[in-house]
Amino acid sequence: MGERNNVKLVPDGIIIYSHWDDKQSLISKVKKALIRGKERWNDRQYLNRIIFSEVIRDDVPGLTGYGLTTDMHDGDIVLIVDTENQKVGNKSFEEFVKVK
Repeated sequence: MGERNNVKLVPDGIIIYSHWDDKQSLISKVKKALIRGKERWNDRQYLNRIIFSEVIRDDVPGLTGYGLTTDMHDGDIVLIVDTENQKVGNKSFEEFVKVK
């Protein structure tokens, strides 16, 4: 059971794994992270952490449910976030955060 979805952060190759978030929920969390982290759009190390923190925000002490990897093993990639070129899929960060 579970939703098993992933967000891939490129160029660093970090994959955030979510066992329970449906695709729309994960998309919403990434949007919130980009809005909150706008000051760090040019600093991908911080932005990667901001995105991860937003995804796991409600389950920081949890032992399951979320993971970090560089080798995807389960689920679908919901989003590819290119922190170097400031794109989510084919949309700029600005375009992505404005989409409802």
